[in-house]
Amino acid sequence: MEEQMKLTLGEIAVVCDALHARLCFGEKVGAPYRFDRENYERVLQKIYDSGIVVEFEIFPKEKKGEGEK
Repeated sequence: MEEQMKLTLGEIAVVCDALHARLCFGEKVGAPYRFDRENYERVLQKIYDSGIVVEFEIFPKEKKGEGEK
C-alpha cells in the first residue's frame, strides 16, 4: 500500500493542475492543457485508488471584504 501511494513529481503536477482547474472553472471542466487527458485520467485514478483523496468539494470564492464581518 505504501508503494502505491508514492507519486512522481509529474504526477503531483497533474493533480495540482486538475485541482486548480476544478477550483477555478468548476467540476465540468476537462483536463487542462499541460498534460493529455489519458495521463490525467491514469494519475487521478491512481490517486482515487490509493484512498488519499475521496472527493472534491468546490466552494465559491469569497468576495473581497465578505469574510470580514
